[in-house]
Amino acid sequence: MVDRRSLNWRGLLFVAASIVQLASAPVASAQAPAALTKIRVAETPGLPTAFIKFGIQKGFFKDEGLDAQVMSMPGGAQEVAAALSGDVQFTGGDVVAFTIFRSHHVPVVIVSPGTAGSTDIHDDYAALIVPPNSPVKKPQDLAGKLISTNELNNIGMVLSLAALEKYGVAPSQTHWAEMPLPDVMAALQSGQIAAGYVVEPFLSIAKAAGFHAVLYLAAEYGPHTQIGISLTTESFLASNPKAVAAFQRAHQHTAEYVMAHPDEYRAALVKIAGIKPAIAAKIHLPVYLPEVNRETLTRVGQTMVKLGVLDKAPDTKSFYAPAP
Repeated sequence: MVDRRSLNWRGLLFVAASIVQLASAPVASAQAPAALTKIRVAETPGLPTAFIKFGIQKGFFKDEGLDAQVMSMPGGAQEVAAALSGDVQFTGGDVVAFTIFRSHHVPVVIVSPGTAGSTDIHDDYAALIVPPNSPVKKPQDLAGKLISTNELNNIGMVLSLAALEKYGVAPSQTHWAEMPLPDVMAALQSGQIAAGYVVEPFLSIAKAAGFHAVLYLAAEYGPHTQIGISLTTESFLASNPKAVAAFQRAHQHTAEYVMAHPDEYRAALVKIAGIKPAIAAKIHLPVYLPEVNRETLTRVGQTMVKLGVLDKAPDTKSFYAPAP
């Protein structure tokens, strides 16, 4: 069933209500070169964090006058709370979590597109997986089962519910638990959950260990479904428009380079993400679009209303920061 009362969301909204008037500013650093603006970026573990690390490693952020640091956080609620408090200036997020934030008037905006799905419903970078020898062989077998996602009411859960409904499994027939992405395989092996939502590199790591994907989520929802996005607060955007524009350019340059040089990126993942070379070579990389797939945001809002996550579809026109 869909849980609209997740403690994570209530905690985030309390934080937002408490500090919404605070203006975030770049953090001064005695060690950083005088010409650079220091920023901190929070991202989800796996490829989202690795993507920012790769851009830093290639010098794309420095080229734009930014001294960038990245840290991993479990999901959108914690990441956005960190941005609202000023601990970070930019954060990753997913389109479902972001839509919930905006529906509660949390002052964050999209600055750049993040990960997007492919067009192949049989091979994508986000999936529901099951352990070896699982009795779950097809999506219909998940009726009545406990499924994990890294955060309740996020993109993994909403896309799973939408996809399962296409296969005849109603949202009321599923049960959900929060599980950090790195912990999903162990939870599946112990029988704690029947299936788990993962993205790369955890998907390829699981496949190499004999786990199976029963449903590829992004491509199933639609071609090039926007999953990840980069955010900042409205206050940081208003007070630091040049830093936001610089981040957007650095992020876009990183995306263009990854799409043009996938083998180099795979090789870099061995060090920056701690992935074994054999796994890195097989990872299904997400698509990095030149701009946000706005149709996804509109459609996701409608899906969330249908599933009972939101009362009404949001007006998405105010979701986006100006292009650089």
